[in-house]
Amino acid sequence: MIQFKSISNLILTAILLLSSLCVNAFNLPSKIINGKEYYYYNVQSKETIYSIAHKLGTTKDEIVKYNPSAVDGIKAYDTLYFPKADAVVEATSFINHTVLKKETVYGISRQYGISVAQLIADNPAAKDGIKTGDTLRIAQFATVTKQPETDENTQPSVIESATAPAETEPEAVIEESNPVPVSDETTQPETVAIETVQESDNTSTDDIIVDNSGKPTEVAIVLPFMLSHEKALKKDKQYTDFYRGFLMALNQLQEPSNIIVRVYDTADSISTLKDILTKDEMKDIDLIIAPEDDDHLEMIAAFAQEHKCHVLNLYNIKNTLHKTNEWVLQGNISQEDMYKSAINHIIHDYKGMTPVFLRNKEHLSDKIKFTTQLQVALDTASVRYKQVSYTDILDDTELKGLNDTSQYVFIPTSSAKKDLISYASALNRFKNDNPNRRIELFGYPEWITFKGSIKEKMHEINTTYYSRFDEFEDSEKFSFDAFKQEFGIEPVTSYPNQALLGYDTALYIIESVAKYGKFTPEYNYEGLQNSFDFIKLDGNAGYSNSSLYFISLGVE
Repeated sequence: MIQFKSISNLILTAILLLSSLCVNAFNLPSKIINGKEYYYYNVQSKETIYSIAHKLGTTKDEIVKYNPSAVDGIKAYDTLYFPKADAVVEATSFINHTVLKKETVYGISRQYGISVAQLIADNPAAKDGIKTGDTLRIAQFATVTKQPETDENTQPSVIESATAPAETEPEAVIEESNPVPVSDETTQPETVAIETVQESDNTSTDDIIVDNSGKPTEVAIVLPFMLSHEKALKKDKQYTDFYRGFLMALNQLQEPSNIIVRVYDTADSISTLKDILTKDEMKDIDLIIAPEDDDHLEMIAAFAQEHKCHVLNLYNIKNTLHKTNEWVLQGNISQEDMYKSAINHIIHDYKGMTPVFLRNKEHLSDKIKFTTQLQVALDTASVRYKQVSYTDILDDTELKGLNDTSQYVFIPTSSAKKDLISYASALNRFKNDNPNRRIELFGYPEWITFKGSIKEKMHEINTTYYSRFDEFEDSEKFSFDAFKQEFGIEPVTSYPNQALLGYDTALYIIESVAKYGKFTPEYNYEGLQNSFDFIKLDGNAGYSNSSLYFISLGVE
């Protein structure tokens, strides 16, 4: 897998277009963003664009000029940006920072308002990771003011990720009609402002590309963010989390990348989607990240076939367009292939062990389809198996028939937590009574959601289960603390976690482009939570992700 430090001759930036007019008269806080200084104002509850104009001593037109999306209205927690005189910052001194537990390079760079690239440049050893107790040099800057540009048709960029080389324009654009909202259940939607391009009728630089290494890969994130909702629903927040996780991957790049990213809100409307697909810039799109709705997927897939661009379907597991459309990538392994992989795992990884099927006669056997297929495969492979049926709670006496010299893998016919609880204690005692024999439990994707005492029991009885995605623990690359520090809110709890899905998806695309010069589905990516290992189907069919995790708890 390519390391980012080996990527060269690529440029990646995420930009926000602003006017160049100086607004030093505003009594506002300011921040330095990659060498330039900007005033900012956080919109308060019940404020309007007119009340803010009066408060700041300016006009509505000037606010809209600096913040084009405000033409459609503003809401609480929006952030408005106003450029100062063109300012360049130079490092004048350094301070030391002692790394604390769970801190990351990314989190520290954001804490001090510098780029990851700046931090690595001043601390070369940090490119290989940091650990608690390390001391980092943090650059401090002084501002040298220059006169602003006078051409009102020229709009400078606020860059908060990698910086474009001198005399070049930024290459990657994250574009949307309005910023994507984020909220909790009790607040108004927030907005993501600093990493997005906000469209305007008088904006002519939204596709500024200077590229000496070939055509950039253009990616469109086309999802129902539901920006018109007064209050974000859980599903809306999850799509927003995906977008923000995607941004975290872009912001962490230590080397630039030749990618353009555009973001569109479908508003869960087929007519809105149609308008998006008829935009001129969509003709050059190489990859579309598509929404879940079947009708929307069908329209996007037809567009992709006409324009020869790939479609990544991450959200609709049952959709089968990839079987008839060569441009569609099914991002989730199908149930059929998942069952085949799990059955193959049992036959080969538990070779020499006796499978034992556990059935609670009081509860529904929701995995009977899987266990029936497994039994057929075991019969074909001449593997003997046993069955234990019990009522309500598995009793030790019902396992007495297994007291021989065999080693056992127990396979329940139900994925329900209440069933796992009903047999876990008896299996643990059986394992402890037979310390020299291999006794294990094999289970199902639903088990990734189990926490607390039931997960401890899964550890005790040596459990393995299969899943489309992996369990996640904070890493140097991504942590939920860093996410909260960046966006002021924790990602929604979900399985899989959507912020991580966005993060892994972005890195999959970035690394594919870095290796092949353009996005290629054949690139295999092993992520923090999700992996992509696409298999090209026969004929004119598309691609199917074959990645499946086997997660072991307590297994040595």
